Amino acid sequence: MTSHATNINKLDSMKILISDTHFGCRQNSPTWLDSQMKFFDEQLIPFIQQQKKSGERVYLYHLGDVFDSRASVNLFVADRVKRLFGRLKHICDRVIIIGGNHDYYSPTENDDNVNSLRLILGDLEDDYHNFVIVDRENYERTDEREIFIPWFRYYDFDDLVNELHNGKYNEKNFDRIFIHNDLTVTLENRYRELFRDYEVFSGHIHTPKHVSNLHTLGSVFALTFADANQRRGFYTMNDDGSDFKFHANECSIKFWRWYNGDIFGNYPADRNDYVELYISQDNMSKDSYIQRMRELSQRYPNMNILPITSYHFDDGSSTDFERYDIQDICAQNIPDTLKEKFDKISSEDYGKEN
Repeated sequence: MTSHATNINKLDSMKILISDTHFGCRQNSPTWLDSQMKFFDEQLIPFIQQQKKSGERVYLYHLGDVFDSRASVNLFVADRVKRLFGRLKHICDRVIIIGGNHDYYSPTENDDNVNSLRLILGDLEDDYHNFVIVDRENYERTDEREIFIPWFRYYDFDDLVNELHNGKYNEKNFDRIFIHNDLTVTLENRYRELFRDYEVFSGHIHTPKHVSNLHTLGSVFALTFADANQRRGFYTMNDDGSDFKFHANECSIKFWRWYNGDIFGNYPADRNDYVELYISQDNMSKDSYIQRMRELSQRYPNMNILPITSYHFDDGSSTDFERYDIQDICAQNIPDTLKEKFDKISSEDYGKEN
């Protein structure tokens, strides 16, 4: 079996951050599950074992949405995931999992706190805090100045703000917050100043984004064409939270979106990857394109060829649809009163590891 373990400088201890695995996605597809497990078997677990051999402690933090379905978990998926976390518990010095919104049957406190983490992985917990499920109450690591906050208790973010700044945490005993929430909207726009003294790491939103002290990790896997031509993976950092690094997932299914002449390039795509080709009507009839599309169709069974046209604006200008994204469309139509704010948001450092 090929190993994709990543080399990294030796540290006293290493924290590995992953999020939004969504096991059981795509209607419990066995192919998709195999692709996800391949990442652990061929990349992450060898990576952990490599660090352990060098004498390091390894802590694995999963920041929510272990499973995909809120209402049911396929038995085959449940069994493989439980066996996976059993292996991770055995090789890691600590495993901590935060409950994400997809891990609960209901997100409201008026209902029973039924969640797949507790039901499927609960018996992996022990008295030594080597394996911890954070599904209702906050979990504090005061020796490392870290706090882990589950979705269930703080889907109402006002409660979290009140507790952190007016309750028992207001003495700033923590440097780092691990949570499952939408930092890009809820925290950044309303509470960013209140969290200026913390480094905040979150799951939930699948596209990575890093702005100042706020880190949305994104999913460890590419899950839809919203992730096309982008890297997904895991993060590492040392004891004090510095040396924060991204490591691309080199093993799992990816999504590719290629336009016209792009199809003649060489890409690190795998046979099981999903590919969309956007080809203009003029190029569809060219011999070189016809031959290349035939070659790619044989190489990638999960490929669609889509004809493209031009996008025409009210002012008479136009652009090729192939290179026009939602940010460009918004920029053309944003009211003058919001243009300055839009330009500021657009200039933020979105997904700097991509």
